[in-house]
Amino acid sequence: MAFDAAEKAKFSAVSWKIRPESWGVPMSQEQYVAMVEALATTLPEFEGPVSLRDPEETFWMIVSWPIEFPPSYLRSWIFFGRQVGINTARGPVLSKYDLRRRRYLGPTSMDVELAFLMCNMARVRKYAFVFDPFVGTGGLLVPAAHYGAVTLGMDIDVRVIKWGKKDSKGEQVDIMTNFEDYKLDPPVGLVRGDLHRNPLRDGVRDLFDAILADPPYGVRAGGRKSRYGPDKVRSCARTTGC
Repeated sequence: MAFDAAEKAKFSAVSWKIRPESWGVPMSQEQYVAMVEALATTLPEFEGPVSLRDPEETFWMIVSWPIEFPPSYLRSWIFFGRQVGINTARGPVLSKYDLRRRRYLGPTSMDVELAFLMCNMARVRKYAFVFDPFVGTGGLLVPAAHYGAVTLGMDIDVRVIKWGKKDSKGEQVDIMTNFEDYKLDPPVGLVRGDLHRNPLRDGVRDLFDAILADPPYGVRAGGRKSRYGPDKVRSCARTTGC
């Protein structure tokens, strides 16, 4: 590595530590120690003490190893850099919306951190109109409402969006309960519908600023479709063959 001498001198006497991170495959303790020892030979000017608990400077060593499957042309990369800032607000937000504290949950309720990441990727902002066609218990609309978005949900299962269930204290809870508990604006509507037979008119789609979705998957969610009969509409599990 080549560093400017004056820039390197700023960190020559401060306490420091190196934090490891691996992408693709886990890094063992032995691999981490070997990587740090190899890196130490390139940092002869770091004369300050190592402090694992409260360092003045934190440096990141990020290793990207391709997973053992094609494409085989992927290379391994090692990135090293100084930490210049950290989002201290992230922890309290994730703690506030922790699923373990939420009263209305389903078997596949979206992980809180992933839900917030999806909202950020979709650039959800205040007054944005956000739609979730597989709303379930509202796992994606709750963080969207946290950012001040106007939300709308749809689900094929009327039991989930209308009837709810009893919580651990025997109280009736539903999607709206989650928004009330967090003091968030509730969805402007919850629609019983099947995206397989999209009930929305073409022009309506242009109203949405973002569509966030976690489609049902696996045996726990039991994917469903609506079937139109001569005198009624009903839903059935794919596994039943109806």
